[in-house]
Amino acid sequence: MQDRRSARIVMGSLLILLALAASPGAAQAQFAGRLQGGYGFGDGYGGMVGGSVGIEFPLLFGQPAYVGAWAMYNGGGTFVRDDEFFDQKSTFLGIEGGGAFLDKPFMIRGAGNIAAAFITTERGSIEGKISETALDLSGGVAFGYQLGHWYVAAEPYTFLIVGSDNMGASFNLFLTVGFRPRVKKKEE
Repeated sequence: MQDRRSARIVMGSLLILLALAASPGAAQAQFAGRLQGGYGFGDGYGGMVGGSVGIEFPLLFGQPAYVGAWAMYNGGGTFVRDDEFFDQKSTFLGIEGGGAFLDKPFMIRGAGNIAAAFITTERGSIEGKISETALDLSGGVAFGYQLGHWYVAAEPYTFLIVGSDNMGASFNLFLTVGFRPRVKKKEE
């Protein structure tokens, strides 16, 4: 049952991405990307590094929209839950969509991700490692400053792992360095 629900979410996301790619502004698409590094404040999270690469183009009211591939490595950590020892690491691979709400030089950029979470857990009560794949729904808002095509931002982020026995939600804080082209607004 969980697999069907996850498949529906991924298929719905792909349909939304296809609709964005078919929008009139997509003809002006330009390369964009970012690198993130930070820390997750939740059981099974810890130091994280990752980023995204994709395209940015004008969408509604000329504001830039973003669509791309997203990946994140979570170094995890050791924690105790219900008197049991856990040691965990995870990798996230998926798609990202978002856009800028306030643009240049100060920017506010929102992003949401749908990804596969590949989780490896060592539990004190079980011999060996447990590997699982779960659905991750994550996203955040970057508050930054852009100089030319480059920007730096503080990015609060939330992860929600759906259907995992060993990993749940986390609040994260990232430092983000990114590249954004100058996307012409529709009225220019």
